[in-house]
Amino acid sequence: MKKCSLCGKLLGFNDFYRDSSYAANRDGHRASCKECCAAKVRARRERTNVLQRKRRAESSEETKARLRETSRIRQQNATQRLDPVARVARNLRMNLKKFGLSIEEYNARLEAQGGVCAICGDPPNGRRLGVDHDHACCPNQGSCGKCVRELLCMGCNTAIGLLREDPERAMAAARYLGKW
Repeated sequence: MKKCSLCGKLLGFNDFYRDSSYAANRDGHRASCKECCAAKVRARRERTNVLQRKRRAESSEETKARLRETSRIRQQNATQRLDPVARVARNLRMNLKKFGLSIEEYNARLEAQGGVCAICGDPPNGRRLGVDHDHACCPNQGSCGKCVRELLCMGCNTAIGLLREDPERAMAAARYLGKW
């Protein structure tokens, strides 16, 4: 026989859950009976359910607004993915943002260069001209905007990068090509 610590009833050991982790109870059973344990669990669940219902009611409008905004953004992104003109404009805008340029500034530079590469003088051939900048000023990807030089075709921009923007290397390469 054992006395329940909650209800105070004197009950048999079969009415208590076995639990050897309770060091204070050398008999290997919980201090409270099965009925009181079940009542504690039901009360805890009810408190939890009440709190959850309250939180859901409070956040319901916020959630609906957030879902509407997410849906609107997804719809907008889907439209841009389907529209190649919008996609190209968005990509150009994002790329120019790295260099501190707007589309208008880019177009003004392009017009000032006559719509051709500043080095080779070739037109872009279906691809836009890349923004060249001084990597010594801004070693990371992009630019502060102050070190933007001119617009170059992909081949010339890559060549400058491979020559590590070193004028002596470029002259050595020109001399080498001049030999042949």
